[in-house]
Amino acid sequence: MTLVEGPLSDRARAREALTTLRAQKLVNLGGLFTDGSALVVVRLPEPEAAIATLTGAGGWERARLTSRPWSQTL
Repeated sequence: MTLVEGPLSDRARAREALTTLRAQKLVNLGGLFTDGSALVVVRLPEPEAAIATLTGAGGWERARLTSRPWSQTL
């Protein structure tokens, strides 16, 4: 898993992208914040691949996204 966070370029498009990526089982969860940013849990271990997945779906500013590995055992 990789956590990706950063600003949106288009809120409506990002929301649609999250719905699509969840259906494709590429995103576990994600949230859009009122300040125009987002936090997304992407089901890919490589940070660059996770960022590319989000930006390819649309709605995010690639240059301003950050990512880090995340592992959570429940």
